[in-house]
Amino acid sequence: ATSSKEPGSAHEDVNQGKSLTLKDLCTAQQLETVDDEGKLDDWLTFLLNKFESFCALVVDHDSKDDLIKVLEPTVLKKVSGPCMLLYDSKVGEASSNPNIRLPPFQQRHFRRMLQAFTAVRGPGDQENAQEGDLKKTDLVIYMDGGRSGNDTSVSQAFVDSTGRSMNKCRQCFTICYDEESLVDRREKVRGFVNQTESMMCYTLEGLEIEKVARKHYSGTNHGSHIGPVRALPYTDKACWRMSPADKKALCGDKGRVLTGGP
Repeated sequence: ATSSKEPGSAHEDVNQGKSLTLKDLCTAQQLETVDDEGKLDDWLTFLLNKFESFCALVVDHDSKDDLIKVLEPTVLKKVSGPCMLLYDSKVGEASSNPNIRLPPFQQRHFRRMLQAFTAVRGPGDQENAQEGDLKKTDLVIYMDGGRSGNDTSVSQAFVDSTGRSMNKCRQCFTICYDEESLVDRREKVRGFVNQTESMMCYTLEGLEIEKVARKHYSGTNHGSHIGPVRALPYTDKACWRMSPADKKALCGDKGRVLTGGP
């Protein structure tokens, strides 16, 4: 069945209250030549319904309590199975020389995300469960961007709202990137190429996973080394690139992280 809507008609984005149209995703020529029967609009409806079933975009907040309020209506509170908080320390952009340096680790930001996550999920019904602890089924993954010097700061972020240190166990994995693909991303390379990044996995009582072969890399998920991971060129169509204006609108002022030193 074809859609009764006109090509380019608006669909309400329930996450942000904004309208998304085919004109945002397709060129005028594509709408004219491809969507002669309104099929693209049907696919857009299907896509948005699928997205809304699995994704909920929320705006970051300065306080833990405000962040909890926007997370509570999401599926995060309802899921009875395992849930994961993935925090990449490379998030954001360095205020100085972002083409060659990563933004500093934001401990307060990480702690706020962590406390909001555990508060919404709750401590679970496991024996000796304490408010602020991870559920036995949940895990937190932290990616260090190849900067092991932040390990102490990361560990210190695992505190509840009263300052009590959370009960946790850590399992470390090492991600190894393909050297050639990293070199291709730069115009000039000086010295050695850092190819490794640590991925710390925090759970309440130690990570327990069924042993299976990895899908894309050699070995099994019980090995601590993952790779080699080939980094996409910045010019690749699959690599997300944005204009400075769009990036500022998406990340806001706090997406640009102040750096120290030279």
